[in-house]
Amino acid sequence: MAGVKLLMLVLLLGAITESSQFGSKIIGGKDVTINDFNWMAAVVLHSSPKTIRCGAVFLKGNWLLSAAHCFPRSKNAYKVRIGVRRLHDNSLKEDEYNISSIVFHPQYNRKEQGNDLALIKTDRPIRMYNLVGPVPGVDDGSYEWNSGSPCYVAGWGNTQETVSLDIYRPMQEVRVPIVDRQVCQSKYARQRIQIKHGMICAGQPGKGVCLGDSGDSLMCFHDNKWSLVGVVSFGIRCGQTGFPSVYTRVSSYRKFIHDIIRNY
Repeated sequence: MAGVKLLMLVLLLGAITESSQFGSKIIGGKDVTINDFNWMAAVVLHSSPKTIRCGAVFLKGNWLLSAAHCFPRSKNAYKVRIGVRRLHDNSLKEDEYNISSIVFHPQYNRKEQGNDLALIKTDRPIRMYNLVGPVPGVDDGSYEWNSGSPCYVAGWGNTQETVSLDIYRPMQEVRVPIVDRQVCQSKYARQRIQIKHGMICAGQPGKGVCLGDSGDSLMCFHDNKWSLVGVVSFGIRCGQTGFPSVYTRVSSYRKFIHDIIRNY
């Protein structure tokens, strides 16, 4: 019974039940301009296209990256919205795509933390409107991100734990500090959660992600370019109790990502 309670607790950032209202929740953020983070995508249910279930990030061609636990149903239950700025309307520069394939990391296990990564293949190549500069490259692990690194997460939804983002406001962004792995582990030790090598932690009280923000991307800026560093995986109470959010560390899965895109 204790194990079941723990699993429910750490999945607060993810898909707890199919009846939940999903959406990217950014705490302590600010409005994103029309040209910022436009490589971000919204994963929605066909049955509820205005409710964002999870985030995803465009990689290339017709491939996006998200969290594996975002997809408890078959691929036909979901579609992808690209170019979303506000939840309430469809922009002239927005496209919708059906999903032809979802490829989970082979070691992903829904009952455990870790390997929480999925590649999404859309039914046709993705068109990017208003794209300023290149999309973030998959982090290769050559740079050591630390607490001073300029890292951001962006999405739609609550501006406080129980306060939804107004549907007329645009996507929110917030800068989040990287948290040392050992420090992060000390926070989760009492919950008997292991912060594994394939994870990275970020956030601070009052700034970060929250319930339903699964699949959103941790993006860091260095040497005049963006890097895709993490994908939101799990956390506890939106970090308000001192628990950093835990992301899948993308550099640990670089080979998996490239092999699937090249060979699938």
